[in-house]
Amino acid sequence: MKKTHGVLWLSALLTIVCSTDLWSQEGKVYTDLEDALRTPKEVIHLELRKDDLTSIPSEVWRFTNLEILDLGKNDITSISDSLSTLSHLRILILEKNELTSFPLAILELASLEELYLADNRIEMLPDSIHRLSALRHLDMWHTDVSTLPSTITQMPALRELDLRQTYLSEQDFYRRYPEGIENVEVHLTYGCDCGKKGH
Repeated sequence: MKKTHGVLWLSALLTIVCSTDLWSQEGKVYTDLEDALRTPKEVIHLELRKDDLTSIPSEVWRFTNLEILDLGKNDITSISDSLSTLSHLRILILEKNELTSFPLAILELASLEELYLADNRIEMLPDSIHRLSALRHLDMWHTDVSTLPSTITQMPALRELDLRQTYLSEQDFYRRYPEGIENVEVHLTYGCDCGKKGH
């Protein structure tokens, strides 16, 4: 009886240790590319902010289990089609870069839930934006967006859309969408004289 109890206790202990190890891997934020490349399959969250990047390093495509990718505050001008290899990506942060158009490669990320493109010089969203069927949060703050594609109303998961400090004023938005967008909280700048804003 005591032996059985000891085996059960050891089994429970091993379960706790394994669970803790798994949690620690999922909870780790990698901020160094070289460090992350030592165990690419274990990288869930990668943060390469303020690294003076002009493009996404090709090594990033090796992190096939990546769920969170933060590339904010760089000088990225375009996104490679290889982005689609990150099929588990849930959160993509590209705020404060040098993008001038919406990267179409993003549309291939079927699992994407949060997308941050604030403070880029993007002028419009693609008509095919509704392909991001899992997207819940879209941040276009301080971009050059002046209108929205009609397909913005065909995004079933979308719950929050940030359009503050864009060329789309609150008056223009509600002129087109008198009732707003169903189930979506839209943030706008009332009376914005956005033609005078700088980047």
